[in-house]
Amino acid sequence: MTPEQVNMAEHPYNRIPELAGIATYASAARIGLSVEESVRRLVRYHWVARKLAAAMIAHITSEPVWEVKCAFALHQWQLTELVSALRDRISEMRSPAPAFSDAPDRALDAFLDELLRSRSTAELLTGLYVVALPALSDAVRTHVAESNALVDQPTRRVLRVALLDLDDAIAWGTAALDATGRDASWKSHLESYLSAAGGIDGTAQRVLGTGSAPRAVAPFIADFHPKRDERFHGQYHLDFPPHVVYNMAHVPADERNLALLCKRTLEMDVPEMMASFMTERANEPWEFYRDYSRQLWDEARHSMMGSVALESRGIDWKGEIPLNVSFGLRLNLHATPLERQIMLFAIEQSLMPGETGKRF
Repeated sequence: MTPEQVNMAEHPYNRIPELAGIATYASAARIGLSVEESVRRLVRYHWVARKLAAAMIAHITSEPVWEVKCAFALHQWQLTELVSALRDRISEMRSPAPAFSDAPDRALDAFLDELLRSRSTAELLTGLYVVALPALSDAVRTHVAESNALVDQPTRRVLRVALLDLDDAIAWGTAALDATGRDASWKSHLESYLSAAGGIDGTAQRVLGTGSAPRAVAPFIADFHPKRDERFHGQYHLDFPPHVVYNMAHVPADERNLALLCKRTLEMDVPEMMASFMTERANEPWEFYRDYSRQLWDEARHSMMGSVALESRGIDWKGEIPLNVSFGLRLNLHATPLERQIMLFAIEQSLMPGETGKRF
């Protein structure tokens, strides 16, 4: 080696991380997952995320615990965004893309159908945050570790972003389960179905016939009767004075503002209604579910903003404010899914004009 070559080998630029910091030359040279195998796994993650989001939506209305409603509203949206990102990435890797509306594995679908039929808060939280989401997180981490960091960087980016949301959701669920308690028998039941599917990614050995009798023996019928837990009162008290007080010109501004905060907190009734038509209107284009998933989260977030303001004022809003269920109750039980959607659209449009709506 000539002196010039030695100097080039020791050039300071050589200390800059190679390959944009994604990987080293040595690690990028290893063989990762094939395109075929990567897509096969991604299709399964897509199906799991989509079905878990749908399960959360289907149970929001009848779930009595307020904090669980809030979490379901957030986590269903995060899962829906993951579904959209996976659809885009899979479509980049395979043309034509696989049929996104078809279950990739009957055994995997059987696991998800069992979870959907959880019958209590403890069962729901156990199924989602002890079994399903940790299994999905583990599969995604394995995918990231086994894929080539350079060749499959776009896929790894989608999955690494998803892990941020999954880890936060699992941490919330772990804390929530400390309050509600875990259902060990339901955990074992669901784990047996997941084992029969070879795990979330389908790479594990399939263990068949260890579970108890399935619940998914008939079509699932969601309960769309809105519920509140025992900390609340007046859920059927249909007269809600803040609806009138906030717009009374002779009432002091601070009282009108307080009425608006009560109205914001009551906005949980919008997700409780939306969940019904999102569940019952099957076979719509994916954009339908993605857009309404975001609005459902936004409406729940508005309710949470109201509760933050009331909490900061030292108000026992759970016990003192009759956060009734009349909006969702009347629409869910007496209007068709399309009529409910039309009602939501009409309400939102009526709130937009600057001279009479929210800006005013």
